[in-house]
Amino acid sequence: MEIRGLRDNCTVRNKTVQLLIKGNAMDISCETVIRGKTSASAAVAFISYTNMESILDGRFFKDSNSKSGQNYKNVQMNSKVVTATTSNTELHQLNKPVRFTFHHKKVKGHNENEFCVYWKESANEGTWSSEGCSLLASNQTHTICSSDHLSSFAVIIAAFEIERDIALEVITYVGIILSLVCLAACIVTFKCFNSVRTTSTTIHLHLCVCLFLAELLFLIGMDRTSNKTLCGIIAGFLHYLFLACFAWMILEGVQLYLMVRNLKVVNYFTTHSIKRRFMYPIGYGLPAVIVVISAAVFHIGYGTKNHCWLTTEKGFVWSFLGPVCTIIGVGTLPCYTKSLWAFPQCTSHLHREIQIHPNFRSITLKAIAQCVILGCTWIVGIFHVQRETLVLAYLFTIINSLQGTAIFIIHCVLNRQVTM
Repeated sequence: MEIRGLRDNCTVRNKTVQLLIKGNAMDISCETVIRGKTSASAAVAFISYTNMESILDGRFFKDSNSKSGQNYKNVQMNSKVVTATTSNTELHQLNKPVRFTFHHKKVKGHNENEFCVYWKESANEGTWSSEGCSLLASNQTHTICSSDHLSSFAVIIAAFEIERDIALEVITYVGIILSLVCLAACIVTFKCFNSVRTTSTTIHLHLCVCLFLAELLFLIGMDRTSNKTLCGIIAGFLHYLFLACFAWMILEGVQLYLMVRNLKVVNYFTTHSIKRRFMYPIGYGLPAVIVVISAAVFHIGYGTKNHCWLTTEKGFVWSFLGPVCTIIGVGTLPCYTKSLWAFPQCTSHLHREIQIHPNFRSITLKAIAQCVILGCTWIVGIFHVQRETLVLAYLFTIINSLQGTAIFIIHCVLNRQVTM
């Protein structure tokens, strides 16, 4: 507890007095405290309670300012309970708001709202109410509140229930099931038809297998949040499988660039390719290293209250988005850009009949389409993580659920070796 005595000769107009205790602060106007006081001095006290937040906890929260129909769950106290009082018994209403700075007990989640509240007494029992309290600013560690009266105050966080969007769920399930069927068709095509077996189709095969397993696990396990251990394991496998998709995509870009660069040699397609001993360590080993390091650093980041995916707490979701951005920006896009730039130069010396061969023409299409298939999906995903809106949710769901369909169209339907 900190007590400060004030006299009525506040020489500096609008002078503010600050009281500090246990990481919390109160700023109150000197003029406010002594206003209307007949005696020569007054005192103001700032009290912080030990473990009071565990007694007067979130069960007593009533948010009178919430929108109609808004439901909250998992209401928690996120600060110590403090009391502000003054010896000026004639002070009933503050002419200037008092400001409180609270130190957080935990970092606020992305689906949690924050409230500045005071203890409102009633005939039966008191409640935490937000009436007359305003949230001025907040960051990872502190929240600043203001109030037009003195009482006991605290900061509360509450998770808001995200309403189920039936249309979004239908799009998700229909899109993913269609995507799984198309991916299965791609896998059978690349595996069984000898006429399309090349290094490129081997890369396509492994990309399709990883994406098939990822989307299947997404479909059946994304909402298994009742068992935290199982949910964490599912999130870990999803992390690995989606990273593996991007690892194979960068191999696709490298292979594409090598093919275009060596078009000066007419028989290039039968003599040069990425060595397979390098493909598997990159395609499967690199994602495993990232997941192992991520789990070792912050294993509780796998699985959230709503989904079996990576939490946004402490920026853990960037253990996926970071490598994705790196692969797209540093690896894939440069390979595709160089391929598109080198293609006309490498083919200009070839005979006209060779230059217009459909295999050469398809290189340009694959270079553009491959980046769109996986890259654009998670570029939208980044914005969806940063700002969750209904439009971004629909856009991300539609693109994500139709990846397999796009791969099937590009690599099977538009592949003359398959359709012949």
